[in-house]
Amino acid sequence: SAPSRLQKDRRIVLTRTRLSLRRLAVGLWSCALFFCFTASGLAMEPAGGALSGPYPAWLPTVAVYTFFLFAVVALLLLRSRVKVAREVALRRHMESALRESEDRFRVISELTTDFAYAYQVLADGSLHSEWITGALSRVTGYSRRALRDLGGWIHLIDAEDLPLAYEQRQALLDNREMTIEYRILCKDGRVRWMLDHARPVWNGREGRVVAIEGAVEDITKRKAAEEALRKSEERFKLAMAANQDGLWDWDVRADEIYFSPGCAAILGYTSNDFPPDGSNWRELIHPKDKALVLRANRDCIDGRRDDIELEYRMRAKNGDWRWILGRGTAVARDGAGMALRLVGTHTDVTARRRANQELRDSEEKYRRIHENSLVGFYQSTQAGRFISVNPAFAKMLGYDSPRDLVESISDISTQYYVNPEDHHVFKQLLH
Repeated sequence: SAPSRLQKDRRIVLTRTRLSLRRLAVGLWSCALFFCFTASGLAMEPAGGALSGPYPAWLPTVAVYTFFLFAVVALLLLRSRVKVAREVALRRHMESALRESEDRFRVISELTTDFAYAYQVLADGSLHSEWITGALSRVTGYSRRALRDLGGWIHLIDAEDLPLAYEQRQALLDNREMTIEYRILCKDGRVRWMLDHARPVWNGREGRVVAIEGAVEDITKRKAAEEALRKSEERFKLAMAANQDGLWDWDVRADEIYFSPGCAAILGYTSNDFPPDGSNWRELIHPKDKALVLRANRDCIDGRRDDIELEYRMRAKNGDWRWILGRGTAVARDGAGMALRLVGTHTDVTARRRANQELRDSEEKYRRIHENSLVGFYQSTQAGRFISVNPAFAKMLGYDSPRDLVESISDISTQYYVNPEDHHVFKQLLH
């Protein structure tokens, strides 16, 4: 790795430095001994006071100054060598780190569907491509040269999205960052969605944008997922509108309930004036139904039941009571089994409840007429057995109650008619 190589280079520099210091020390000691011995020998004077030998008197002084000058020059050379060695080691480390960084960037670029680019902005506003990462070829199918021969990246952009691309270019030249989404046509004919985020590089000395740097992300899968979700939501809304149902989503811990527009419309509200909280929903429940509804919801939250289905009344915006068929189920529970989220539907069943009540009222009215009339009524099967009779008819035939009559006569032709043929004539008249 780069750190280990840097440590190795440092060790090499230190080793070479120590060797140079040892050599320098040996040289300095040798010179020191030589000059000292020479100086001491020359400094000896004979008894007569005159310097012996052929050497001049100033030679010892010159020898000492020469020694110190040699030492200073040697130290300066050593310091320079150490500095150069350190700079070389640092440069090698930086070059190695740069190569590793470039290799990593190249690998990442080749493995991802994203790529980066840079353009030089000339004085006339035209763009000159400086560099682009390798993922371009894998995304588009074009090499850099092929794309340049084609006329540049702009020629891959879908015609409907070109105005947006030109708007981004102008914004960048005006020194404004801009992110856009557009489609491109790849070499194999496929259409792919791109997310392009670009920023300008401003040069204060020239007073203009001199470069544009950006990154492009392939968002085709995300766009496909968004489109699938949009279609799914559209189908769901159409289905809910056709069924006249409303959707609700209850966050139990926060006691916040999302009510779809259909839920609010059932009670005459809009989504804006229908508060999304549990207290509002509970206040609208009919007092006689509230205990039943809250108990059913509590049982589902506590895990005593998996889902909810019951009919109850809620107060509409105009003050009327609407019958609601509420269905729901827990879609998320915690570790203790307590429901965290309930989802369900509301269906307006007011018309059905009214029709059922009207039917019950009609049946009750018919029953009273049937039982209290002085005219005899009966129902029978085609085989000649009574199904029901009213009290007046039973009394006409001398029975104490309609039940006694129905249980006693099993064949109308023989037990009710004196002449059985009259029963057949009667049935023919009915047909």
